[in-house]
Amino acid sequence: MFFFQTFRFILVDLILNIFYFPVWWYTTGVLKVLNLINKEISSLAGALRLKTLFRFLFKPMFGLTDRWSLVISIGVRLVHFFVLSLVTLLYTVVLVLLFLLWLILPFFILYNILFHAGVKLDFMNLY
Repeated sequence: MFFFQTFRFILVDLILNIFYFPVWWYTTGVLKVLNLINKEISSLAGALRLKTLFRFLFKPMFGLTDRWSLVISIGVRLVHFFVLSLVTLLYTVVLVLLFLLWLILPFFILYNILFHAGVKLDFMNLY
């Protein structure tokens, strides 16, 4: 009884999971990572209050309604909005680059395993 449970575990669970891993990595795993990236970007935009800043972009600050207060308020808010938008854009670019690295990671690992196993991989002479 114990032998068959152990054999089933080794044959079915371990070996099938090894073959299922690439399928999971590029289907369910990709969706989970994309959802995580979406939540991270939304969370950052929410923390920086970009929607609120954009909504009040052309409103005078501190309730001052004279012309110079309005000009200064618009200038300060435009610079503030530009800087926070740039931070959000850079964060998004970093997350996308990490996602692309995450996509090619299994190929890099497989290449290194084969390289250190002594398998000669010559991609230049495919014919």
